[in-house]
Amino acid sequence: MFKHTKLVYYIIIPLILILSGGGVVFASTDSLPDSPLYPIKVKIVEPIEGAILVSKKSKAEYQSNLAEKRLIEAEILASRGKLSKDNEEKINNLLAKHTEELNNTISAAAKSEIDDVDTIITDFRAKMSAHAKVLDTINDNGDSKDQNIEIEKEIDKVKISNAARVGAEKVS
Repeated sequence: MFKHTKLVYYIIIPLILILSGGGVVFASTDSLPDSPLYPIKVKIVEPIEGAILVSKKSKAEYQSNLAEKRLIEAEILASRGKLSKDNEEKINNLLAKHTEELNNTISAAAKSEIDDVDTIITDFRAKMSAHAKVLDTINDNGDSKDQNIEIEKEIDKVKISNAARVGAEKVS
């Protein structure tokens, strides 16, 4: 009887842990920088997803998509009025990281390993430019609502859009 009870604990407890852990991972996929699940998304889930990619082309496209995700997150937060300095710093750091990894992947790969290098670079630059314009538009709309914005806040608002533009130019 005692061995049977032990066996149940060895099966049920790990099963509960796996299921609850899977739920946290699933819940973190749509989290934003102001969420407590965001570090799980960017420090665990995304690196694991990137590690299982085999080809240089898929890794380059993945890094490009991650950079675009960061800008979309910034747009969502800005439109909600929740783009704080802390959130902006998180996004800028991750955006720089994704841009650097994209550039490293493209640089390390021979032309034969990535057939569409120019297409990946062009698409990346277009995405960064488009999202930077969206962020600028969101920030301009916020300015018209509140005319008492300090100069320091104005500078902070364009950091992410400028980081996107600079990052796009770094990829070669």
